[in-house]
Amino acid sequence: MKKKNGKRSVSASTLANEPKTAYGTSRIQFFNSFEEMNEADHVYYSTLSYNERLTQLNNMLMKIYQVQLKKNPSLGNKIFFD
Repeated sequence: MKKKNGKRSVSASTLANEPKTAYGTSRIQFFNSFEEMNEADHVYYSTLSYNERLTQLNNMLMKIYQVQLKKNPSLGNKIFFD
């Protein structure tokens, strides 16, 4: 019998289908203060295009309101301003 080493090979097509993370990287960054964290966030968001920011906003809203959207699917078709 062959002894298995427990490792599976991952094909390139499988990796291509994995979802991207919010920031596009998988490393964790630690900050010394909240001001330093806010500055890093501002720099990151300034590098995004208008469409990328709207896409992220839409994904966040769809995740937050997923229960309401399941109950009323047409709810996401209108924008209300107060």
